[in-house]
Amino acid sequence: MKNTNKLQIILNNLLKSNIFDWSKKQKLNIFSNALGQLNNHHFKNCDIYKRIFINYRKNFYAKKIENNLFIPVELFKKYHLYSTKENLNNKVIISSGTSGKKSQIYLDRITSINQSRVLLKILATYFNNDKYSLLVMDKNITNSNMISASSAGILGFSLYANKKFFFTNNNNSLNLIDIKKFIAGKNKNKLVFGFTSHVWEQLHYYRNLFNKNNVKFKNINLLHGGGWKKMSDKKISQKIFQHTLKNKFGFSNIINYYGLVEQTGSIFFQCKKNNYFHTSIFSDIIVRNKKFHSIINQKGLVQLISLIPTSYPGHNIITQDIGKILGEDDCSCGLKGKYFKIYGRLKSSEIRGCSDAR
Repeated sequence: MKNTNKLQIILNNLLKSNIFDWSKKQKLNIFSNALGQLNNHHFKNCDIYKRIFINYRKNFYAKKIENNLFIPVELFKKYHLYSTKENLNNKVIISSGTSGKKSQIYLDRITSINQSRVLLKILATYFNNDKYSLLVMDKNITNSNMISASSAGILGFSLYANKKFFFTNNNNSLNLIDIKKFIAGKNKNKLVFGFTSHVWEQLHYYRNLFNKNNVKFKNINLLHGGGWKKMSDKKISQKIFQHTLKNKFGFSNIINYYGLVEQTGSIFFQCKKNNYFHTSIFSDIIVRNKKFHSIINQKGLVQLISLIPTSYPGHNIITQDIGKILGEDDCSCGLKGKYFKIYGRLKSSEIRGCSDAR
């Protein structure tokens, strides 16, 4: 409990600050302390995490962020990882993977609240504290203790909306009534939210119906994320995606975000000027080569760090995504922190290459 109390004090203080205004040196001081406390907390409260790092506890407070201990994201698909004594049925998020086993992420009340507070802080940075009307590219979700990653995303982004509308009805038919109400609403700050491949498929599927009913998304923002594997399979790049949705459907601004269900809340938005993803004071990224050395300006395996998770050991995970760190504290958009690109998922041959490295 002492560790979580100290971490909560750190998070509370950070939430009062400009979360994209911390220099590398300032961030290092915060992270080295907070990550050490998180490592120690999960070691004491998660049996599987303890078994993994039983001989490495001396490394819990590494001064360099890249020297901190991490676990592969695949563990969440194989084991029930939790560090909370709350009822495990309190809230479980299931990943949206299209094949194989899915990750199960256990949230307690504190972690869930912190995820929401950090997400709201990030949203406020991008939307100037203005409440927006939200059109969700999905149907209304039902209350349940076990929810999907897509439902968790909908709930998260709904927190900042003053009015919420849904693209489809419960029977998956087009909800033209809600769509027209959303477009005609008096709030000038309008946002459409959805998962990348779903947005693409739904808009194109109903395009003729939109034209027939004079449905246009002129001067409306689109926020989307995830689903790029399906898009790459269709050979649709981000450039094609943005060009098509702006020209054929009228969206004025398209914002892509990157994040994992294993670190809900610690998402990364692209900056408006350069379309680079940015870390905040609550998150960090490391990219590693096949020998697991930390690298800059080279493509490699993405490792993600978050200060939020206390109910499960998802604070430091190595993913199966390929990315490249382009720089830190010097993006021309003005935001501090690391900025980076994501290129997609590892191929099976690349995964074997990484796992064979010693």
